Amino acid sequence: MAISTMDMDTGLPSLPDNMLFSTEEAIEKNLEIVQRWPFKNNDDNNLIRGVFSLRQITVCTPQLIQKTAQLAEEYNTMVQTHANEGHYEIYHALDHHGMRPANYLASLDFLNSNVIAAHSVLLSDEEVDLYAKHQVGVAHCPSPNFSSLGMTKLLQMKKLGIKIGIGTDGANRGSLDLFEAMKLSGIAQSLHYGTPYLDSNIVNPFELVTMATLGGARVCGLDEEIGSLETGKRADLLILNPGLNALPIDDPYFAIVNSLRGSDVNDVIINGQMVMRNSTILNVDENEIAQKVSVRAPQLRQTILDNIN
Repeated sequence: MAISTMDMDTGLPSLPDNMLFSTEEAIEKNLEIVQRWPFKNNDDNNLIRGVFSLRQITVCTPQLIQKTAQLAEEYNTMVQTHANEGHYEIYHALDHHGMRPANYLASLDFLNSNVIAAHSVLLSDEEVDLYAKHQVGVAHCPSPNFSSLGMTKLLQMKKLGIKIGIGTDGANRGSLDLFEAMKLSGIAQSLHYGTPYLDSNIVNPFELVTMATLGGARVCGLDEEIGSLETGKRADLLILNPGLNALPIDDPYFAIVNSLRGSDVNDVIINGQMVMRNSTILNVDENEIAQKVSVRAPQLRQTILDNIN
């Protein structure tokens, strides 16, 4: 759980007034989340973790960045930020700080093993080395990244032991389906790194499934609790019901990545509790949520437009 905070309006991107905080307000908003849902706790039923969050360097002052890093360490929690996800961000860092984004964050003592760096597409080789040095985790979001930015330096990151998890970046550039994200990442990696050199061994399905499960847990600092089926970890399981399009299944990992979708999930168990059975979520009304979204989305969109205009 996090709230993305900003305390500086540079127009990159343009912000409505109600999304902009003072530095003190931004820190307080983050603290409210972290204190309400402590990252480290012994409650077996507590599935929510509070973390700090900064939008990105173009809209955050160095004071906010440094203070957030200090508090994240003090509260023993994570801090999430968008990093190297747009050309404007690179130009901003070079124009205002004389260095690229990761170098700038390193100069503020921000980079650390508790940092979740979303996207991280436009990294120089030196910046990739900085990620490795400071054990930064990367949230790799194939759909928005490949459609607008290009190829993340995933092979280089993997060779350096950088933590990588697969994400979706919400539904703004696609769907929330991690099965689709795995498949898209595999295709893009093979196309970029393998096909031109007739190399078919760039990434295998097992690696992609690992990135989407244990890899994501490592990036989030939760790999001792979740991400794999091991004694002492939470019982989080998906039970799949493959359709005819996925049969026959010789390699389960190949099928998961290349043949199956989120719609093939039949049952879901979270922390030992059944939350979906026979493709029906048990603890919420999906139709009610869909109706509320259809009403609220246009209202929120208009509110944002009104604030910008």
